[in-house]
Amino acid sequence: AAWCSQLCYFGVWDATAAHKTKNTPAPAWLPRLRLAALALTLGTALALRLTGAPTVAALTCGLLLGLLIVPCALLISRVKGYASYCRGICPLGLLAQWFGRISPWRIRRVGECSGCRACVRVCRQDAMTEQAFESGGCPTTACHLCRDCANVCPRHALAVTWFGRPSSAAWAGTALTALLAGLHAAFLFMARI
Repeated sequence: AAWCSQLCYFGVWDATAAHKTKNTPAPAWLPRLRLAALALTLGTALALRLTGAPTVAALTCGLLLGLLIVPCALLISRVKGYASYCRGICPLGLLAQWFGRISPWRIRRVGECSGCRACVRVCRQDAMTEQAFESGGCPTTACHLCRDCANVCPRHALAVTWFGRPSSAAWAGTALTALLAGLHAAFLFMARI
């Protein structure tokens, strides 16, 4: 789900708002809210289409909803210390997380761990939990490849790998960064058209 941490502007805003306070785990019910948001989004779009609502009305509803939800979610993120929009509302983030499970890029342990748990403290997606740390030190499938854990590791024991192979750590992170930069440039180019 590198989309959320690298390419989505809402994700960057949400993570920045959450970063201003102490990192706290998100409530267990929050992912279910995101599934409900996906169902509501798809259901509303289908209902508007089936009722023959004008396109302008649908766009206006979407814009008003975004103007209301995003500021409220950013405020909650700042107060609570976790990315509430990304983890509780964004339907695209849910799809990105599902597709992220088949991604060849993974954060894996590639060196000796000092046991400082800096990676656990910095993870805002609850992907590097205490349980994940104890069972091998690799993030769960909730990982967004933000690389915060790899950046804070004093021994550089975590890195982006290709299909989890530690031998790929020398080039996999650079390849991911190049791909994300290319995608970002393509999105900006298409927005100008």
